[in-house]
Amino acid sequence: MAVDDKLINVRVDQIFVRRGVDTTKLNYSTAKGSVTITGFLKGRSKTAEPKSNTDMKQIDYMIRKIPNVKGVVWNLQNWRKDGATWKKIMSAKEQFGEGG
Repeated sequence: MAVDDKLINVRVDQIFVRRGVDTTKLNYSTAKGSVTITGFLKGRSKTAEPKSNTDMKQIDYMIRKIPNVKGVVWNLQNWRKDGATWKKIMSAKEQFGEGG
């Protein structure tokens, strides 16, 4: 992994942490500037939970604006990008039960 790729991963992590995302449910890696994000996007609390198309667009935009990022591939279990619109396809409650 190149130094730029490691720095990108650190910046991606910072974005998720600042947005209140539970990073234990996500995996992300970068290769030659292409970021791949997999897993389940869940907030550390209900107020931090990404709830809307706008929330997802903001996270996606912030990651794409990291220097040297050439692209972002999202493979999430609970969100799907359909053109320019994000759609929630599963809640944390559905995935993890009442305890979230």
